[in-house]
Amino acid sequence: MTSSYRVLSDAHLVLFRPSGTLDIEGLRRVLQPLRQETPAAPRWDRFLDFTHVEEFDLDYRALMSLSASLAQEGIRQRAEGPCFRVAMLCSQPYSFGLARMIASILDRNGIEARPFRDLESLRAWLGLPPDALTIHHSP
Repeated sequence: MTSSYRVLSDAHLVLFRPSGTLDIEGLRRVLQPLRQETPAAPRWDRFLDFTHVEEFDLDYRALMSLSASLAQEGIRQRAEGPCFRVAMLCSQPYSFGLARMIASILDRNGIEARPFRDLESLRAWLGLPPDALTIHHSP
């Protein structure tokens, strides 16, 4: 898996664009705690653009383990509210279905996650202005 990312500091958002095969270690790398995430700092959300993922190599037990470890780290970082939010953009029905499964598992452990089929709905959920994510289309 290759992955590019971009940090939107003003929005406290990190955009990840994995491509190729997404496995559990790749997912862990994009969801793991960030340096900026400290108890006094605002929450940093993630935007995962799955539009260039060609294959998913994920299993239920590994996702449950990853979600639980992220939640434990988040509990140490934040006293209340979700650890962070994860918005997943999907262009294919298969990736949308897998993103729903990932969201369901993350939600169980206090990580608010939602799959989206369009950028406008994703932007609205994250509370971003209309032009905030236009950079995600650049090479």
